[in-house]
Amino acid sequence: MSDDALNTDQDWLMEESTCNPLKMAQWETLFTLANGYCGLRGSLETSPLLGDPGFFVAGVFDTVEGGKDELVNLPAWVGLELNMGGFDLDITEGEVLNYRRRLNMRSGTLECKIDYRDPAGRTTRWESKRLVGINKPHLGMIWGTITPLDYSDKATLTGSIDAWSTKYGSDSGQNHYEDLEAGDLGEGEGIELGLKTSGTGILVAEAARIEIEEESSRSVRVEDDLVAESLSFQMKEGIPVSFSKKVSFFTSRDVADPAEKARKKLKAFAKLPAEKLAEEHRREWAKIWADSDVVIEGDPRAQKAARFNIFHLASLGNSRDDRVSLGAKGLHGNGYKGQVFWDTEQYMVPFFTYTCPEAAKALLKYRYNLLEDARSNAARVDCPGARFPWNSSFHGREEQFKAFGWQDHQTADVAYAVDSYVRATGDREFYLDSGAEMIIETGRFWTGRVEWDADKRAYVITHITGSDEIHTSIENNALTNYLARFNLLRAARAVQDLREAGRWDKLRQRLGLEDDEDENWRAIAKDIYMTSTEPQGFHEQFDSFFELEDRMADRSMKPVEYTGKVLGGLEETQVNKQADTALLYYLFPDDFPDEMRRKGFDYYEPRTAHCSSLSRSIYAALGAQVGRTEEAYRLWLKGAEVDYDEEASCDGGIHAASLGGAWQALVFGFAGMQINNDGSPVFEPNLPSHWKRLCFRIQWRGERMKVDLRPGTGDVSSQ
Repeated sequence: MSDDALNTDQDWLMEESTCNPLKMAQWETLFTLANGYCGLRGSLETSPLLGDPGFFVAGVFDTVEGGKDELVNLPAWVGLELNMGGFDLDITEGEVLNYRRRLNMRSGTLECKIDYRDPAGRTTRWESKRLVGINKPHLGMIWGTITPLDYSDKATLTGSIDAWSTKYGSDSGQNHYEDLEAGDLGEGEGIELGLKTSGTGILVAEAARIEIEEESSRSVRVEDDLVAESLSFQMKEGIPVSFSKKVSFFTSRDVADPAEKARKKLKAFAKLPAEKLAEEHRREWAKIWADSDVVIEGDPRAQKAARFNIFHLASLGNSRDDRVSLGAKGLHGNGYKGQVFWDTEQYMVPFFTYTCPEAAKALLKYRYNLLEDARSNAARVDCPGARFPWNSSFHGREEQFKAFGWQDHQTADVAYAVDSYVRATGDREFYLDSGAEMIIETGRFWTGRVEWDADKRAYVITHITGSDEIHTSIENNALTNYLARFNLLRAARAVQDLREAGRWDKLRQRLGLEDDEDENWRAIAKDIYMTSTEPQGFHEQFDSFFELEDRMADRSMKPVEYTGKVLGGLEETQVNKQADTALLYYLFPDDFPDEMRRKGFDYYEPRTAHCSSLSRSIYAALGAQVGRTEEAYRLWLKGAEVDYDEEASCDGGIHAASLGGAWQALVFGFAGMQINNDGSPVFEPNLPSHWKRLCFRIQWRGERMKVDLRPGTGDVSSQ
């Protein structure tokens, strides 16, 4: 959004000015570069083993002991070792005179500058930039200069592909590599390393090549799990030496022979100057920012937080592959085994729906492609239709299956995301081919999940857990019950839409349904039980919630301390882990009076520990919508900075859903975006008092809209 980017360069930068090995894993997460296809953790190239190096390709899972799947940490190609006349540029030895690394979010690059004095008293300057191709998904590149500031001597630059440091680097600590094969491609061609994942049999190939502008001699070291290419050259005092390392990577998910493809692609990359590749990369990021940037004037701290969240979420978008989705830790680390949770649809998909609809459609098609597994999950608990799993990988079978008593709202969450996407895009082809079937099958699940309660004269959902997660196996969680109602009604409407399109009979026969089953869905939805709103004026979170000990959340505890016995000990209190009823009021703003939603915010927020990164953004969005704007701002800022504030705990990867929640709070909360009766977006802004302007763009039904809001005024125009 170049015409609106009135902020300083600092609003686009995340900087590390001191190398602290104890903080290295956190900075590796913050400095991760991704492109939807792959993610490279921000390890220090001259000393990658100081931290937790990681390279992940979406969809490359392997099975671990116990039958679960995890994203594989693939061989690290980031390493570049420099030896100057017998001394290594090793920041754990010698003296670091100047150290700065910074993520440039505008250009999608990681920059590094180190002035290093070796034990002989000589000073070397290392300057580098790094990218993972946003427009070339199979490209990785590091380029820069080496300058001997006060001496001349021979130097050796070594670029490696290292499987040794990562083979046990996945979440389980299990080695997923089989058939490791490292090799030398020859003078001027580079090196390669290939493997096969031990359980899933996916072939992975990486090829790399280093170049310098000085005359050099080459040598190669090949070991069982590492291959390294070295170039030796002469350095002259004060004269920079330019270098580059280009890498290509493919898997058998992409092509039949990934090794051959990686070699060919590396040759093609080698023909292009590093700066040309970098300029193409920067231009592509400029296009992404033109669609997704949010400008906040009057608050530099909030501006940087907004861009940090948008950058990392946008870097995960992938419209090219509908066999993968977004893991809870992104492609930024091995936390949660890289698996996909319900928060993908509720927290992350909306960002792509309104900024990159093709990526949103791919994420929803991922669920459709796993619909058969979801049907099997439903059958396991004697329900019709489809039950999407709590977490998934390359398949959709429930891995943490607990039958009833666990969460089921994720099934309706998928239907909600499909509905929102179709409303925003008008993508009738997707809806008729895939989306309607997902909505219908998830709606059918609830017909088996609900039970008739003669005393309540309503359908109830028992032995359930809401999004709160502290209170388990409860009765009638308000959020889940209302989502089930929505899902059933939306399924009935999907049947009507298919009838009108002449598509219903074929699907009905394939699913084995009666022609009038949608009438039963409407009848069940009409009688689904909702918890009382009396006398408080807002919904009780679940049956008997108000009978629990009324206790405020202890905000002095760190999120990581709310685990195990602490969480279990809170089951008899009204303390929540994260947004639950607040999420209900946020998802369905038009279905409940503002006064009810305001009272719900006022009651539940002080009783919510926010020990999940999912929580604050929802309360911020709801708070802004109901007039609690300043409290909403404090919640939003805390949530938006969750990965880099003083209490940050992100060594194992980014809090990906929190990224999407931060964006939603800006757009649906402070900007007050709603869909009016004629199906178009309207805005009722509630800006924090010190914000001078909130400006962003969304896509709606194929049209690009610019939203420009200031205190007391606003403008929405086509772009």
